[in-house]
Amino acid sequence: MPRKALCLGALLALWGLAAWMRVRGLGEASALGDAIHPWWAALREGWPRPHAPPYGWALVLPYKAALLGAPDLWGAVRRLALLHALAAPVAAWATWHLGERWPIALAVGVVVALDPGLLDTVSSGAEGYLAPLWIGLLLVGVTSAHCWGAPVALCAAAMAVMHHPLAICVVPLLAGLRWRERSTWAGVGLAVLLLAPRLLRLAIEPLPGGADLGGPAQALTAYMAQGGPVAAVVLAGPFVGLFSGRTRSMAIRTLAAFALLAAIGVLGGYLRDHHLRLLTLPALAGWAAVGWPWAVGVLGLLLVPWAGQDAAAHPERPGTLGLARILADRIEAEVAPPLVVDGAWISGGPAASPAALMLDLHLRGWTPAHLQPGHTIVVVVSGTREDIQSLDSGELRWLPGERHGLLVGPPGAVAQWSTRHCSARLGGAWDGLSVLHPALGVESSRGWWACP
Repeated sequence: MPRKALCLGALLALWGLAAWMRVRGLGEASALGDAIHPWWAALREGWPRPHAPPYGWALVLPYKAALLGAPDLWGAVRRLALLHALAAPVAAWATWHLGERWPIALAVGVVVALDPGLLDTVSSGAEGYLAPLWIGLLLVGVTSAHCWGAPVALCAAAMAVMHHPLAICVVPLLAGLRWRERSTWAGVGLAVLLLAPRLLRLAIEPLPGGADLGGPAQALTAYMAQGGPVAAVVLAGPFVGLFSGRTRSMAIRTLAAFALLAAIGVLGGYLRDHHLRLLTLPALAGWAAVGWPWAVGVLGLLLVPWAGQDAAAHPERPGTLGLARILADRIEAEVAPPLVVDGAWISGGPAASPAALMLDLHLRGWTPAHLQPGHTIVVVVSGTREDIQSLDSGELRWLPGERHGLLVGPPGAVAQWSTRHCSARLGGAWDGLSVLHPALGVESSRGWWACP
């Protein structure tokens, strides 16, 4: 079999392994807040606009792609997980460019496929989005000797920054480009064009202020706790790369990128463990300095039990895609449209996002006419077991769960019920209604609450 076919087969196998690891835990994926908002942003008509100012228009594109023909929210998230899985073959490709040793390149790809930190990025739905993948493509461009390398690297850097603003720390990696060549400056022009809409938006909607949510020491501690032995392998990568002439320059630039990330975190008062994961692929590329025996040692990590737990054992964990799917199934089977899904968070953690449930129903074929105010209201009630068991549903229909339940009834009955729960956090329907019915005002999502 030709060598190129073998290499392609190996990369596809890495993608398959990474995809399996990400898809098997899909039920544990977050279906709250920033994990759901990009999906609604992708459904908006017109120029792609992200859900929050720190992100750029390119964040919306993979969500739009994943929504095409998706049968439900589960199917759309699964497609996005397959895109995340591309990080494994991309890491192997970039590592091969540096050292031209397939055993260690494949070992790096396996580590990326199984890295608990990157798996957590997928399940969180929001911690960096697809920035690690774009930074991996940047690495491919920087390490490539082809004329397309520089444009790919620079455009990938622009895309990464639009997926997470702290991806700006990759600037030192771009120092390795051939800056005297015309193709490099063509790449600069393309990157500027890609970033122009985001820069214009930032001029109109400035970034939110920083907060003292932890510095480099806390982020590193959390990173090590999350990643275990793989985190040690990742952090050791740039230092290993210093021992070979082939990888030394890239290792130095990767360390500079980590230093810049730490400096930005200190100045902004905000650095978390998932920010360190942005540089996972460049850090692992430092292992291109070693020979095949080290590849065998890295692959030995397959034998340790950090590969992740089977999420199927917890299909009703609050806040997850698994529970959102169960509740959407129940609404579809037991409540006739038209309706609106809203929320009442009484105690404990939130069970499900109303926006996630309406999104799931919409992807199943429910039209805006099926999801509109003025008819039936389905309230997702979240609370502790004790609060749920003792809940007085009044005149409303009550569909109980373990730490959640569904209240079903007309707007007037929901308003009457809410007078006894004004201390709860009420709402959540607006995220969906604002996209499905853009002509409505925000007050349309409050008409069934009696509380101010």
